[in-house]
Formats: sequence, structure tokens, C-alpha cells
Amino acid sequence: MTAWATLPTGDADVFLGEGAAHFGARLSAEKDLGGVRVAANGGYLVRPERDILGVGVGDAYVFGAGVNRDIGGGWSVGVEFQGQQFDSASYDRVRGNPMEILGALRKSWGSGVRASGGGGGGLGGGLGSPSYRVVAGIDYAPSCDTEANNGFLDVRVTDGGGNPLSATLSVVGPRAFKVITDDTGNYQAEVTPGTYSVTASADGHDAATSGAVVTERATATLTLVLDAVPAPAPASLTVNIVGAKTSEPVDGARLDVRDPQGAVSSAILGSGTWQRELDAGSYHLTASKSGLVSAERDVQLAAGASENVTIALAKEPVSFGMIHFDFDSNEIVYPYQQTIANAAEIVRKLKAEGETVRLMVSGHASPEGTDERNMLLSERRAAVVKAALVALGVGADSIETAAYGDSRPLNANQTNDERAENRRVEIRWVE
Repeated sequence: MTAWATLPTGDADVFLGEGAAHFGARLSAEKDLGGVRVAANGGYLVRPERDILGVGVGDAYVFGAGVNRDIGGGWSVGVEFQGQQFDSASYDRVRGNPMEILGALRKSWGSGVRASGGGGGGLGGGLGSPSYRVVAGIDYAPSCDTEANNGFLDVRVTDGGGNPLSATLSVVGPRAFKVITDDTGNYQAEVTPGTYSVTASADGHDAATSGAVVTERATATLTLVLDAVPAPAPASLTVNIVGAKTSEPVDGARLDVRDPQGAVSSAILGSGTWQRELDAGSYHLTASKSGLVSAERDVQLAAGASENVTIALAKEPVSFGMIHFDFDSNEIVYPYQQTIANAAEIVRKLKAEGETVRLMVSGHASPEGTDERNMLLSERRAAVVKAALVALGVGADSIETAAYGDSRPLNANQTNDERAENRRVEIRWVE
């Protein structure tokens, strides 16, 4: 809280001459945000009402706000806004209330001497607002003032080679704050005398901490050296893509590798093997080739480690066709007896060539009826097709059956033709 009184200055008949004493009080608040100080104030001005250009101007609400930032080397920069809101009986006839904004640069020396200069202008054209204002000044804070007895903390940051390094400083002591040095790695602040601990940190470097004792009107200098963090050793990743049945390399397979940042790189493997040195992290691998079922793997690589990953690709199921059925029927009708016969003939030829053949016979239904009824019907349809294949010489132990009811339609099941298409059995070679 600040209270003040102003004695008469100037002739009251002259524009802006007060001609009478006036009094006021302000409530101020300030916050140090670590190298940046933010302040705001508000209060009330009491003065006799007087006529200015035909307008009665008297009491007023006063207000202001500002921000000041230390920029190192004893320099600081600030911006301030201030104004008044007239509270006189005729204030509603005033064209505008006086407001202005000022900017200034200040230099402080350890001796307590401070110099500042800047300028600004009025806002909104209020009564008494200047078109522009230039300010300059020099002041000295006597030793009886606690702030005049402050000292300076001067910090310099370099890398291991002695080169300047911009870094973040975390300062702990009678006054704690966090700031960033300038591009030359330097920072100076006016601080309360006492013992301070300063930690400097920068990307790609180890942090460093040192301490200093700041005394009155003296400068304590610190040099912090940040050593570069050694780059982590790369990891080695080897990927082998093989056939699920033969375990032999799959020539011409495609490998997609998604790195920890989400970027994807691709390669065609002529010999089924891929090897790279990579940064540590999580990788997602996808192996694929036409005619084979794609497979995916996740791998976590540690720095300096070697990982060997094998991805097996199985053949895509080969369809031997579909057998369709009449509504609510599991009877095989023409021409689907021939479809079954053709499938049995292909199986016999594949086995004669040494292939291992396993068939999946899956039954399906259209959506009419209950779920239980459709599941039972699809089971019967699969069973009757398996029996027909066995009768044509296909070993029963090489045939698996599955029933899905109406859960896997081929279409929207909206028309009679679509529903008829879903009353089916599919025969697939799965191995």
C-alpha cells in the first residue's frame, strides 16, 4: 500500500497546472517469475474539482500494470501501462480518460547507480494523454536501502571445449529463479547477498552445478562447463523372413519398419534377410509377400544390443469354391456336386506332388430364423460337404469344419438374391 500527497504546482488557470494539493493511495502487487517481474496497482486520487476546457475534472481512479525482464549484464527492459478513470460529477461528458504506455531500458551498476531511458505515447486520446512522451533519468539508491546493498551474480556457461553455450539456469538461494542465458552463455542478475547454488542444463549435455557467495555491492562470478552427452551406441537388428511350413528364406518378401518417431521405411529382401544398425527404441515390423499371409512383430532395441528376429509367413488360404443351398436346406444340389468333385481332384493331385493339404470347410446361413437355428443349419451344411469330400477320397483327418450361422455375410443381406448368396459352404486350403 502506498499513499502520497502533492503540493500545489503551477497556476490553476494554466492547462494541467494543479493549483491545489491532492492526495491518493495505491495498492500494489508484484511477482517475480524468475528473471521476469510482473506488477499491477490500483488506487484512488482525491483532488478539488476544477474546470478544464469546460469539463469538471476532479477525483479519479488510478491504475497501472507493468512487466520488467532482466536481460543480463545489469540490463533490464520494461513496459508500463497507466491511466485514470475520472470520478467527478461531470466525468460522463469527458471525451476520454487519460491512458498511456511507456517502454524503458535500464542499466544498473553494483555501486547502486541506475540509469534509464525510454518513451511511449497516449492511448485513446483521453483528456491529458500525451501524443508522445520521452523519459530519461538516473538515480542512486543510498546504502540505507536494502536493495542498494545487493550484489551481482555473474554466470558463464561453456561446453567442454570452452565454447559459449546457451543454457537454462536454475538458481537456488535467498532468491530462487530460473532463466536462460544469452547466446554467448552469459547471464548477470542483481541478487540479495547470500549463498547461491546454480545448475546449468542444455540439450545434449550433462547438467553441472556450482555454488557462489554473493556479498554486498560485489560480483560473484561462476563458470559452468557442460560436457556433451555421448551418443548412445547403435543397436543391431537382423530380420529373417521364412516360410511357415519350410522355415526356408522367402525371396522377394517386403519388410516395412516403423521407427520410434513413426516414420516407415521399406525394403524388398532378395535373400529373405535384412540387417541394419538403428537407434535404441521401439520398432514395428511388417513382413508381406503376394500369396502369403502378412505377419507383424514388435521389437524393443536397447542401445548397443543385437536382436535377431524371425518372421514366418504362411500361405494364404486357397479357395476351392462355394456350395450354395436352398432356403432352410442342407441338401447339395446341382451344379455344386461338381464343385465338390473338382476340389477332391485338386487335393489328390497336390498330395501326389508331396504337398500337405488341410482343408477348412465352413458353413454359413442367411439371417432368417433364430441364431440357434442358423448355427445348427450351418453345422449341417459343413458336415454334408465334408462327407461328400471323404466319399471322393479325401481323408477325413485332413478336413476341419466350422460353423458361423449368419455372422459372416458376404453382403448386406437386404434382398432375396443377397440372402441366397449367404446360404453357403466355403472350401479352403489352409495348409
